[in-house]
Amino acid sequence: MKQIEVVAAIIHDAEGRLFATQRGYGEWKDYWEFPGGKMEAGETPEEALRREIWEELATHIAIEQLLDTVEWDYPAFHLTMHCYLCHVESGHLQLKEHEAARWLRTDQLESVGWLPADWELIRKLKKEMTTERIAYMEQRLDRATAAAAALEEALGQYAAVQDDITALDAYLGSPEWHADRAADEAGSLPRDLKRGVLSEDAIWNLLERHRALARYASMAENNTFFRPMRRFKQQMTDEECADLLRQAPRGILAVLGDGGYPYTVPLDFLYADGNLYFHCAREGHKLDAIRRCNKASFCVLGDGVKEPDSWWYHFESVVCFGRIGIVDDQQRTDALLRRLGAKYFPQGYDIEDDMRRNAPRAFVLEMQIEHMSGKRVREK
Repeated sequence: MKQIEVVAAIIHDAEGRLFATQRGYGEWKDYWEFPGGKMEAGETPEEALRREIWEELATHIAIEQLLDTVEWDYPAFHLTMHCYLCHVESGHLQLKEHEAARWLRTDQLESVGWLPADWELIRKLKKEMTTERIAYMEQRLDRATAAAAALEEALGQYAAVQDDITALDAYLGSPEWHADRAADEAGSLPRDLKRGVLSEDAIWNLLERHRALARYASMAENNTFFRPMRRFKQQMTDEECADLLRQAPRGILAVLGDGGYPYTVPLDFLYADGNLYFHCAREGHKLDAIRRCNKASFCVLGDGVKEPDSWWYHFESVVCFGRIGIVDDQQRTDALLRRLGAKYFPQGYDIEDDMRRNAPRAFVLEMQIEHMSGKRVREK
């Protein structure tokens, strides 16, 4: 008997409902099933499932666990179906092949006409999802209890410092505040200053914050966050910097990594429309760092030339500063992935096959350049 191996996604939401789809084609038209499809040569079940859900529903899923493997004999073939519990990671479950879909509670699972193999799952799902629903509600209760305890502690702390808060509110913007600011700027503020219940340290801290905010506002107004190049004669023009970014095959991305340490990684990239674009896996150190802090820098080096019979080396480099994040529009993501592919494989490369296999597992990062500088190094 013919053997067919498929994968199925048991997609659930936060309320414990399951996503069911109705077939719109073939011998089993109008029957209901869990979305999925056939595995292709060389694919793992997880890879096949992500690809199928992207092709059928334009959605990225997170796979939680293998729920069951169903073995079922149809008249013309034997079916092996690997069924995975999943949830939506990104996307909106758009129907591309099915004619209808429903979110079903566990008590509604028998309200539709399932394919024979899918019926095998229903009994297990009713038990599994009921147990999971209880665990989910217990988890929510624990979180609510912890939140209530934290709120009670915060209210106690607020009450303890209410007098200081009231005094600060009265002090800020008062004639005394303006006089103290003027004295601080003139360097004549007495060290033993007292204003009502406010301590000397509280007043000095407020004035220091005011000075810091003033410095920050001045830097923002004058765009002086980025230092001018010290050796300005070696500075490249913006157009020369852009040319090097278009030509360079790869560069080094720097972000704020774990524990506050800089994290640098070499990456392929695309320079387009004044921004930088990178492709990456959907999880990892780099993404964790970007989610914590979206400021980044990126450096590229030209090929360079070495002086004959000497150690002198001449090269060009560009450093970009800006903010980086994930492109959240899937059509734009796909277009950028194709442009990245075209940069590195301009001929003899099946980009659509690569997109079909790898796009569901990839993110595109966009770095919007806020400052860029280039330098010609002439060693001697």
